[in-house]
Amino acid sequence: GDTMTNVQLFTNQAIVAASTGDWASAKTYNEQILEIETANIGALNRLGYSLIQLGNPRLAKQTYERVLAVERFNPIALKYLQLLKSKITP
Repeated sequence: GDTMTNVQLFTNQAIVAASTGDWASAKTYNEQILEIETANIGALNRLGYSLIQLGNPRLAKQTYERVLAVERFNPIALKYLQLLKSKITP
């Protein structure tokens, strides 16, 4: 079908899942968006946040770094990367 419609559908589902604290579903929906649009900034940022909530800071950090590869000064990604750098021990 129409890929744009799928992206919008998954986006809505991801936001609803996050708003109810269902981080596992939020992660899945955002990953589905990224299968369609690999550089979708919104999905990457939401995925990063889901990963933080699921206790996976290293993968969250990699996800936010993907945001900065596309949009170098993205404020959300920069904010959470700072936060993650202070939390992750080498």
